[in-house]
Amino acid sequence: METAETSDTNEAAGEAALCLRFEQAMRGAAAHAELVRRGRTLTADVLVHIGAAPVLLRIERGAVVECTRSIPLLCSTRFSVRGTAQAWRKLWEPVPEAGWHDLFALTKRGSMQFEGSMQPLLAHLQYVKDLLALPRRGALP
Repeated sequence: METAETSDTNEAAGEAALCLRFEQAMRGAAAHAELVRRGRTLTADVLVHIGAAPVLLRIERGAVVECTRSIPLLCSTRFSVRGTAQAWRKLWEPVPEAGWHDLFALTKRGSMQFEGSMQPLLAHLQYVKDLLALPRRGALP
């Protein structure tokens, strides 16, 4: 029988693995020239929550210049994207199931939410959606 402590440990390990996958994808984001070109008018600090684990993205003119789990004290961000570990795991499947395939589908499901200034998010929506989908195997060339 699984105890609450074991469940919490397994969940934290799952979140850590998802964060590592996300960080690796963000390190390779600069290789996607078309993606960087589309985001060229966005410079922002964005907080991405993978379950309970926060990850800070520093984006300058469409290029991810920093991706870190070390969040500075009193860090200011333009917007944040919060999703459950399950939501990120399902979104990053090679071919996500219906309802798990898109950030807004996940908000409708109650598994994802946006906070902060919606203007930069909506102004760069396709860029943000494609950037956050990079950990999906086969996402973008």
